[in-house]
Amino acid sequence: MDSIDFIAQRASYFRKLNEIRQNGTLIFYHDETWFNSGEEKRAVWVDDRGQGRIRTTQGKGPRLAISALINENGFHHPSIDIFKCDQEHSMDSMHFIQWISRTCSKLRKEFGRSFDYVTFRNATFKGYALSITIIIDNASWHREVTDDTKPPQRSWRKQMIVNWLSDHNVIYAGDISKAELLQLAYSNLPKKKYKAEEEAKIYRINILRLPIRHCTLNPMELAWANMKTYIRDRNTKFTLAEVNKLAQEWIDNLDATEATSYMNHVKQCEATFKKADMFAERIEEELNDDDDEDQYSVYSADTDDDDGDDE
Repeated sequence: MDSIDFIAQRASYFRKLNEIRQNGTLIFYHDETWFNSGEEKRAVWVDDRGQGRIRTTQGKGPRLAISALINENGFHHPSIDIFKCDQEHSMDSMHFIQWISRTCSKLRKEFGRSFDYVTFRNATFKGYALSITIIIDNASWHREVTDDTKPPQRSWRKQMIVNWLSDHNVIYAGDISKAELLQLAYSNLPKKKYKAEEEAKIYRINILRLPIRHCTLNPMELAWANMKTYIRDRNTKFTLAEVNKLAQEWIDNLDATEATSYMNHVKQCEATFKKADMFAERIEEELNDDDDEDQYSVYSADTDDDDGDDE
């Protein structure tokens, strides 16, 4: 987490996050998770009648996936998507893009169109609606690029690469090899555009991506952990219908106080990262200054020795 790439990602993310917080943007965090029909306590469970048993399953079985949004007021219930899946295919890009499209449409209808006409003192004005941002992570199904920005592949036939170059207005000689065409294409790749962002733009909604491998900055992680604990404590039938019902119960009962505590915890994590990154930068600067002084001292000593030799 202390590599230059991670530090730079955090700095960029925090700068954008501070900006949207300050301008009054409505912010939602997104995440997916899944749970099995066999979810139960780690060691032993006891039901309301005081009866129980030692854990006998591995917590496996048929699986449900859930995709949702959360902010300080709790879950955004109209956008919650719970669906049956298997362990290998819990989510894919097509399902996610369809969910993004439906959710952005609902959000824009709920919080106003991209612009609304308002009347003030007998005059009509064109006023822009509330700005909305969805914060997502970098799961592979969140990062599918648009067809026009996908790079050509080595598995493509030569003519397909030629067509790609023509479509992107890249000039090429007619007698060059497939390898040369690929190199030419790779040196002229367009800036990546992601399908999720492009779909959200239709509804004037922005997507902000978390730094890679920074799930601690997503309050949904706390929500999912508590939801699964709730399910495991109460799951006695071990069916998809039962775990679905328990998940819905927990989601419905999550209030603004609990949701706000998740947001506050994430803000504490943000502050810790910021402080650590600033400290690391200051230490590096001090070490670099020390190295510069040491090099100057060595240079001065060498110069003095040379002067003595000349004498």
